[in-house]
Amino acid sequence: PPTIKGTRRKSLDVPFFILVMLLLSIGVIMVLSASFARAYYDPAGITGGNPAYYFVRQLVFAALGVAAMLFMSRLPMGFYKRFSIPLLIAALILLALVPVVGVKANGARRWIGIGSLTVQPSEIAKIAVILSFSYIICRNRGKMKSFKYGILPFAAILLVIVGLLILEPHFSASIIIIAIGAVMIFVGGAKLVWFVAAAILAGGGLAVLLTLFPYASTPIVTWRAPFSSTSDEGYQIVQSLYTIGSG
Repeated sequence: PPTIKGTRRKSLDVPFFILVMLLLSIGVIMVLSASFARAYYDPAGITGGNPAYYFVRQLVFAALGVAAMLFMSRLPMGFYKRFSIPLLIAALILLALVPVVGVKANGARRWIGIGSLTVQPSEIAKIAVILSFSYIICRNRGKMKSFKYGILPFAAILLVIVGLLILEPHFSASIIIIAIGAVMIFVGGAKLVWFVAAAILAGGGLAVLLTLFPYASTPIVTWRAPFSSTSDEGYQIVQSLYTIGSG
């Protein structure tokens, strides 16, 4: 329902906040566990032999992220409605610039360099999809069961974003954004039949992509048989299995 002017904002969702902090803490601890030895045995590198170098750096970014999260939670809903579409347009422009001026690494252009920093437009696109879809769903509430209002505008946005991501190429981000969009459309009230049709089309499209871009099938092949390339694509999975096996 629309926010009534002057009403008091609801308090923080404490259980959800605790869950986020728990996951964040586990992630930071895993960074310490994974980087301690490498940082310690690199006295001539950027760590200077400080075993907690990566941990402290990650902890600082985590603290900044929590502060930003709490700040953004206090902003009025009208702020997000006002900037949802401009953010989507900005994300599309940045995605369109990536194949032209993007930084190339490992055979893909996924980042835009800004001085000494790099920005990944696909991450901005994820937030833009969430905000813009929320805005459109609010505007079209009561009409979401029709194809014109419940599917067409969302499909058009996803088609443009995924098309730009394929040019990088960045298939994992494409899958994540499609999944986010599908969940939001479903929660928004679209008919289930449209999701069945979309799943069939997505399956066909995925088969075409895997045929045209063998690069996209590498993660799937590696996941199914990681020990076939223990020193290359399957290295991370194999090492994880060894770690779990040793307790």
